[in-house]
Amino acid sequence: MPAGWAPAAASALLNTLNSGGENGQLHAGDPGIAGTANPSAVTTREVITHSTSAAGSPLALTNAPAWTMVATETLSYLSVWDDASAFRFSVPLDVAQGVNAGDTVILDALDIVLGPVAA
Repeated sequence: MPAGWAPAAASALLNTLNSGGENGQLHAGDPGIAGTANPSAVTTREVITHSTSAAGSPLALTNAPAWTMVATETLSYLSVWDDASAFRFSVPLDVAQGVNAGDTVILDALDIVLGPVAA
């Protein structure tokens, strides 16, 4: 058996991460260790929902949160918060995205994986 997380343990940890709601905030640079550095001009944290993990499967995004931009900037990170108050983690966007005031930014994927999962 390859080394890795037991599927049930991986699912338990992922589902704990997924409990209590999630909120995403855009950033124009690395959010840093506290998740508060380089915030976008749009400071609203939009609700993010994920599927439930089973047998170690990733948490898959189940909604498409959207932000209406208020300034011209280049977005490069997303921070994820629990109930809009406790920083959980941040991720770089696949591609830094230049935006203008009035543009709508839609998050279309944010899978969370804990791996490898033992087979």
